[in-house]
Formats: sequence, C-alpha cells, structure tokens
Amino acid sequence: LTSANANPGTTIVFQIPVTGAVTDTVSGAFVIQPATTLPVIAANGTSIDGATQTSFLGSNPNTTGGPPIVISGALLGANADLLAVSAQDCIIQNLSLSGRSAGTVRGIHLTGTANNNTVSNCVIGLSAAGTLTFSGYPTPAQAGPTAIGVLIESTAGTANNRIGDPAGTPAFPGNVIAGNTQHGIQITASSFNRIRGNTIGTNAANTAGLGN
Repeated sequence: LTSANANPGTTIVFQIPVTGAVTDTVSGAFVIQPATTLPVIAANGTSIDGATQTSFLGSNPNTTGGPPIVISGALLGANADLLAVSAQDCIIQNLSLSGRSAGTVRGIHLTGTANNNTVSNCVIGLSAAGTLTFSGYPTPAQAGPTAIGVLIESTAGTANNRIGDPAGTPAFPGNVIAGNTQHGIQITASSFNRIRGNTIGTNAANTAGLGN
C-alpha cells in the first residue's frame, strides 16, 4: 500500500506461494494478519483484487468458493480499520475481511475525499468459509467478526461510492456483509452512494440469518 500510494493507478496483486503460506485450515484461503494498521489508501485509481491469487495458482485455494485472500484484524487494536480509503476511483474486490474477538475492528472505511470507489464480491464480517466460526485462523481465540462492515462517512465530501452494483455499468458483483457486531453498512453525512445486489445479514450461502 505504501508503494501504491506513491504510484496512483496501481493494481495490487497477490502471488503468495503455497509453500510456507498461512492459511485458514477450514477453507484453505490464504490469511494475511497484520500486526499494525495498514496505510490508508490515498492514491487515486488504486485497485486491490484478491482474485489475482487464484490466477497465480491456477485455482482458488478457498475450497468453499469464497475469496482466496483473507485480511484478518485479529491482532489490531480497538477501532482500527482493515482497509481505509481517502482516494477516488479505487476498487476493492474478492477479499474476505474479518476482525477480532473483541469486535471493534472496522472492515472498509471510506472517508475524507473518497469518491467513486467500488467494493465488490467481498465477504465482510464472516470467516473465509462464510460463517461466524474462525477456528481455522492462525490465532482463532483472537479472531472474530468486524464491528462495522463498511463505514462511509463524509469529512470532506465522500460520495458516489458503490457497495456492490451488479446492475451498474460496469457491473460489479455484490458482497456478503454479515455477522458484524454493530452495523453491516453505516453511512454518515454522505450522499449519492449506491448499495445494490448485496447479501446482508446471512451466511454466504444465504441459508441462515447471522445478523449485523
């Protein structure tokens, strides 16, 4: 992210080799578990795509069909953001985002001048298997759901962001947003945002209610 912030328009790809990879032993997804808060995405046009890991391996390591890459907030402090965006025209897609057992980590935070950004095909609040069970994570006792799945708040004109949007042009698949301890999606003083085509408050299979 630090390099991307110095180079607007960067696409962040994942090419994690199988040997030595940290995985969720339940789903097989690769787990990234930062010990400190990641840099805010501040460069316009930044794209983060977990599906690049599938392209690198030739198949999705997540045997449940969910996102191949997990960003876990199990080791982060209270009120931290897994991914925060203050830039424009960024895309976050094909990731699984979860918090810590204390339930105070936010998933995606769009703030500042975050405009025209897209969040697509992510699982936010649940495990990589799309449930509230984190037993396969590297530190299962500390892992848990996020507090707020997606927070959009205007401090300097945040607007026109898309959370899912399968009917849009271009089309972006919806997200699974569930299990969050406070809110699935929270919008404060921000306008013209589109929230369409998401599965909210259920497991990934849409067969059981998990709330937010």
